[in-house]
Amino acid sequence: MAARLRRLGYDVELQPFPVRRFEDRGSVLRLAEQPDTRLEVRTLLSSLVGTVSGRLVDVGLGRNRDLEGRDLQGAIALIERGELTFAEKARNASAAGAVGALIYNHESGSFQGMLPEAASIPVVALSDVDGQRLVRLLADSQITAELTVDARMIEATSDSVPP
Repeated sequence: MAARLRRLGYDVELQPFPVRRFEDRGSVLRLAEQPDTRLEVRTLLSSLVGTVSGRLVDVGLGRNRDLEGRDLQGAIALIERGELTFAEKARNASAAGAVGALIYNHESGSFQGMLPEAASIPVVALSDVDGQRLVRLLADSQITAELTVDARMIEATSDSVPP
């Protein structure tokens, strides 16, 4: 923009300002019982960073009524996208004792999402295919998973071109 304005003969001044940018540096989900299974995960913006492990528990849409009677203490919640916000799903899972949350798409493909405030547990997105694959695996057996969220907020500077 500044270069274009200069070419048009304007005297241009740049005003720097701070910006924050989210960087997912390669979050990973590993299944203990199937170490060769590769699942693509995308960290939700404002997810807690770190590594957690526990058994996977399918909790449907992650509504409070979906969590009733489920033992989520120390578990990683497998949650279908839809009906509630990502933040509500993460809060419900955490309040029930989950140490992490995997939110899988209810439509074709993967997605990226954000939480409006910092989550108390690691939260990632999965495609519909990977989420349904986990649902099917859980129908037949217990699965233990390790979820590593490696992400950060980067402080940077950008420029504004004032009028």
